[in-house]
Amino acid sequence: MVAALLVWALLNAPPPTAPVVRDRLSAREVAVLRESQALRRAVGDAIWPDFGRTPIAVQLYNERFGFVLGVAAPRGWDEVTDERIDGEPCYRNANPERQAFAVRIDDTWAGSLPVKDVMDAQTPRQLMSRLGPLGRLVPFRLFIISADQYVTLVIHEQFHAFQAQSSPRRFEAAQAAYGPGAAYPWEQDGYRAAWRDEVALLQSALATADGAARQGLVLQFLRQREERRRRFNLDQAQLAFERQIEWLEGLAKYAELESWRLAGPSGYRPLEPMQADPQFHGYSGYDGQWRTERMNMKIGLNMHGDMPFYYTGAMQARLLDAVRPAWKKGFAQSDRHLEELLAESVTGP
Repeated sequence: MVAALLVWALLNAPPPTAPVVRDRLSAREVAVLRESQALRRAVGDAIWPDFGRTPIAVQLYNERFGFVLGVAAPRGWDEVTDERIDGEPCYRNANPERQAFAVRIDDTWAGSLPVKDVMDAQTPRQLMSRLGPLGRLVPFRLFIISADQYVTLVIHEQFHAFQAQSSPRRFEAAQAAYGPGAAYPWEQDGYRAAWRDEVALLQSALATADGAARQGLVLQFLRQREERRRRFNLDQAQLAFERQIEWLEGLAKYAELESWRLAGPSGYRPLEPMQADPQFHGYSGYDGQWRTERMNMKIGLNMHGDMPFYYTGAMQARLLDAVRPAWKKGFAQSDRHLEELLAESVTGP
């Protein structure tokens, strides 16, 4: 037993958990940044009109510095000497806005994300702190995301910057809708079960290739959604919270997953430095990731805060691709909701 534990500890060494304070991007971080932009340019317009061709800034940050690409000489930022990424200068700031979302730098919106080393270290650092030596028994590999997923997470955050840039009024309304989230009834008796029933119908509609069966399941999903809202007496602010976060985070989740899915069928070839990364798998793991995402919803993981609406928004977007291929035209700038378009797709306007 002791020998087995020693072998486990050796094979299961946690990632480095010391604070990441590098004053420039590592070669790997530059490779990831370049890859994310190459992939977005290649498949972005297939994800959303103009998403691939629109210049979008990106910020990566560690626990000491932030680095931005795509903003022209931002105030308060210093150019990193001898650092050009695909011909563009990179700028550094010792006190950036640290948020995995869209951040405003001068008058430019940038998709923002921690560097991968910081993300990989967060959970192991917490567990090692709480559990001490017993922390070495935790399967740390489960908490380390692939380089493929990290690239698509950069695209997720850049989609937020794209939303802010192309649909500023809708973006502001979606952010304002977070207020009622604190009073959302996740803990009310029976609410999570009602939500799971609703999600199961949405998943079934997405899984079937039979058009008539899909239409029936979409109708059931919409009826179940209305029944849940009526039964638990959701007010207008809570309804706005659901619908706006499905637009804000659901569409960004959709962009994240679609960038991964499209990388293969599109014939896209990852950049050579990325192919050398041992945690990169050429976007071959999309099917497994999609199954994991759907399973998390089915068994009720992450059922709190705004996280469930990432998935219900993304799934409705995927359904609309199947039943109403032209649905994206003008949608982002409108006040309409995903569920409205779904309803029209099966019942007519």
